[in-house]
Amino acid sequence: MKFWKATEQHLRGFSFPAWLFAALTVLYNEMLLHLWTAEQLLPGRILNLMLLSLAFGGIPAILTSLFSKPKAGKVTAMLLSGLVTLVYLLEFFLSDAYQNFMPFRTVVIGAGGIAQDYFGLVMELLLHDLWRILLAFGPVILYGIWGRNIPTGWKTRGILTAGTAACFGAALMAIHLGGSAGQLNRAFDFDTSVRTFGLPMTLVLDLTQNTGETAPEFSDPVVLPTETQATESAP
Repeated sequence: MKFWKATEQHLRGFSFPAWLFAALTVLYNEMLLHLWTAEQLLPGRILNLMLLSLAFGGIPAILTSLFSKPKAGKVTAMLLSGLVTLVYLLEFFLSDAYQNFMPFRTVVIGAGGIAQDYFGLVMELLLHDLWRILLAFGPVILYGIWGRNIPTGWKTRGILTAGTAACFGAALMAIHLGGSAGQLNRAFDFDTSVRTFGLPMTLVLDLTQNTGETAPEFSDPVVLPTETQATESAP
């Protein structure tokens, strides 16, 4: 009898604040992106990435906390978290195909035929990295099925706002003490910035510092061999 009651309770889901889920989604995807692409993760760089991820994660968290109804907050958190996850996956696909992080406008505008090449590789990338997609979207799916949001009051919203500001301050201080502050003032490089400051900070820097006068450098796309190609190339 106790077993069935416990099982029923678990099937009903678990209570978890939607604003906290939205904030942690940014941190989760940032760590995945660097685990998949970085050759080595230095402690100082990890600290910068974590603080900046929590700081930028505070933005969707604050937006989510503004909804007083738990269901509305949960839906908002899922939509924002899904969008964040999609952006990180698209950037990973670019890095995986061209061995270089680059702005999304490079794909959209199609400089040097990148748009045509990139979209031509989408299906191969999706099939090849399906497990990464499931791993990235897994928390959003699980929270959507079993997660229950908790009502948020103004006191929590105030603490959340102060915590977000504190994370931004701590991140900037860590960057300054770690000797990476100079990279914010030198000529902006998208790939280096993603690896040093993370994707959210890089997108902000790209909007504020990049004049669009220089095109990003990247290698040729890595085309995954198909069965037909393998047969034709055989002697």
